[in-house]
Amino acid sequence: MKLTERKAIGKSIELWEWLAETGEYDKEDWDGWEDYGEAKDECFLCEYAIQKSGTDMVQGELGRCVACPYYIKYGGKCFKNDTPYVHWDEADTKKDKIKYAKQFLAQLRKLSTETVTIEIEIDTETFKTISSLHELFDTILEGLSPEDREKLEIK
Repeated sequence: MKLTERKAIGKSIELWEWLAETGEYDKEDWDGWEDYGEAKDECFLCEYAIQKSGTDMVQGELGRCVACPYYIKYGGKCFKNDTPYVHWDEADTKKDKIKYAKQFLAQLRKLSTETVTIEIEIDTETFKTISSLHELFDTILEGLSPEDREKLEIK
């Protein structure tokens, strides 16, 4: 499955909502895999990072993790040191699985609320013909890809 960053984060949130609700011990038990197919390490962020970086390596500066939204936001690998993911993975009780899955889910949700800035250039002639903000907005939307339109946030 081809993933955008937004889709990888969204699917990760779906998976971790289920883990936080059920306290299941294994990501691979999620029924959602039937709809979405497989992902490296049962992780949409890993799969996205592989697609973006072009490598399956996890070690070194050129590894896939440097393309992972979690790595970029939190400054490290999810499976290293003192992260909610590590605590979830090592938890022995359903109560602890739920606790740490909720913590990891909260981090994933923060990834989905990141603001993206899109710079748009409009030539002077086009700008002169625009008679309203509504028309300006329509002109801007015409120049955006569908993926960029999904990221657009109007303030």
